[in-house]
Amino acid sequence: MAAMSRAMSYHRHTIDGIDQKIVEHVREYGFVTNRTLQRLFDIHVYAARDLLNSLRDREILEKIGEAKGGRGVRYGPGPRFPG
Repeated sequence: MAAMSRAMSYHRHTIDGIDQKIVEHVREYGFVTNRTLQRLFDIHVYAARDLLNSLRDREILEKIGEAKGGRGVRYGPGPRFPG
């Protein structure tokens, strides 16, 4: 395992341009939805889901409200949302 660690490169994901646009949207409106991302970036529902999951995994966004799924799900600032 130690030998493998030298061969593997680790990449820490930082906020990129797309993430920054999403953060700016959340700052302005207080939340973002999957549909909003589809419209902002002209992407498919699954690509928007992947973006949201990535932001949630990095604690930049978190689910807000009681909606379990579908159109009512909103995402707001998470614990690591940029100040």
